[in-house]
Amino acid sequence: MADRLRLKGKVYWCNGLFEAQTLTSPDGKTDTFFGVLFSPDDNYLDTLYDLQRQGMKNQIGRDPDKGFTIRFKRPLEKKIRGEMVDFGPPKVKDASGHPWNKDELIPNGSEATVDLIVYSHQVPNSTKKAKAVRLEEVQIVSLANVGNGATQET
Repeated sequence: MADRLRLKGKVYWCNGLFEAQTLTSPDGKTDTFFGVLFSPDDNYLDTLYDLQRQGMKNQIGRDPDKGFTIRFKRPLEKKIRGEMVDFGPPKVKDASGHPWNKDELIPNGSEATVDLIVYSHQVPNSTKKAKAVRLEEVQIVSLANVGNGATQET
């Protein structure tokens, strides 16, 4: 059964919320996804570390300027129980809950709330279960001031 998890913090590289990115691994597998780099408020770190202990693969890093960071992704599509499921981009809203105008850029360091779907899955070639998260929604609470060290997405 899936649960929702809501985290508050700052977002970076928000162009990945609107444009799917494709990465190819060294073994030739491609991954097409929407995503965002997120710096959670410190009071959410225990929750994220607990999810990692339960098998979540998203890695928590530390950046000298951003603090703790983690990348959240949403696949463009994914095979689930033998069928392809189209996820499309995550919902992006403004502070009032209205859909975000995609033509309006979101500066790095903007305050946001991120909603994730937390679900269990079977670990390949194992009888174990693990937790995973999928980016569901981002609500921009307040935009960072580009003139105060924040950078504008391009």
